[in-house]
Amino acid sequence: MVLLEMTEENLKITGYGFIEDLYDHFTGKNKITEEKQPLYEQLSADPEIKDRAKKIGPVLGYTVSQMERALIKRKLKNEWLINFDYEAEVQRVMSAIKATPKLLAQIKEKAIRRNEALEKTLRDDAIWVVNKKLGR
Repeated sequence: MVLLEMTEENLKITGYGFIEDLYDHFTGKNKITEEKQPLYEQLSADPEIKDRAKKIGPVLGYTVSQMERALIKRKLKNEWLINFDYEAEVQRVMSAIKATPKLLAQIKEKAIRRNEALEKTLRDDAIWVVNKKLGR
């Protein structure tokens, strides 16, 4: 049994991600699979992670190795961001919009309303989509 106690001040950030992390742990989402093992080993050798673990581990009450594992697992959780190419993703979204007649028609209407070039409006919308995906 887990009892999570919060004060009124902290209700807006209930659990600080603990609830989601605990759920991921018990459903096996955090397990290092064979396919993720090479990436785990690559991240284990990353000097930036080692340095960060040395700095913040003791402050948070973790050993350096515990902090390294936590930082590596956090990166693996967001694996799609490790080699993320922002411009390539914008171009991919632009292509997807162009390939969807209904969306392209909406972009054309928006470009006319804004009195700007179609490509600029298309790119602006693609950037918006990518930023939403990144949580910005």
